[in-house]
Amino acid sequence: SLLSTADVSALHAARDGGQVARRRPPNEARERQVRRDIFRMDDGEARRLLVEAPYLHLASTRADGRPVLRALSVAPLGTDLCFHGAPAGEKLDLLGRRGVLSAVEQIAMVPSTFSDDVRACTASTLYRSVQAHGVVERIDEPAAKAHALQAIMERFQPQGGHVPIAPDHSRFAELYENEVRGVMVCRIAVDLVDGKAKLAQNRSHRERVALLEQLWRRGDPDDARAVDLISR
Repeated sequence: SLLSTADVSALHAARDGGQVARRRPPNEARERQVRRDIFRMDDGEARRLLVEAPYLHLASTRADGRPVLRALSVAPLGTDLCFHGAPAGEKLDLLGRRGVLSAVEQIAMVPSTFSDDVRACTASTLYRSVQAHGVVERIDEPAAKAHALQAIMERFQPQGGHVPIAPDHSRFAELYENEVRGVMVCRIAVDLVDGKAKLAQNRSHRERVALLEQLWRRGDPDDARAVDLISR
């Protein structure tokens, strides 16, 4: 059977000489799992954050193992995510390889002074984050490329104001055929989405009420939204 995260950590921590370190106590492993569960976003909320983020970071590796990290403008394409770029450079090295797309939304900074006049330990950040895992694939079929490019336009220019990038449009050949042929269009065939929202779920009711009062009193531009998210 597959090893759990705790098992892998124990093996990595084992001493030289073939000894296997002891597993974490069952109650500790359960506590760690509970902490992960209370912060986990549901799939729909996680996917919304992915497609609403202004940009995403794509992390992957080249064939020789060297890492690649790129910021991309990404649009939804069914259950997948698509992006475009020049048909040259590092993105070519990622084709056919697994990658991870990441989005992070900072909700609010929580200074230590909200709960302690002396210690710095209580300073924290409220945030939501999501990762989408999948294989980077190149889209070569002209109609599929046009469809993906139109999806990107709808994501980042929803007001329209342009002739649609649609092969059946009467002006497609005039306006877009050469451009679609020359650009590289890729998709991430997403097979796993994992979201985390850290919004004080692990704090007691009294602590959350105090935090809400402090955020409301501070009144920074994003604090009203933070109050709404924590209160849900």
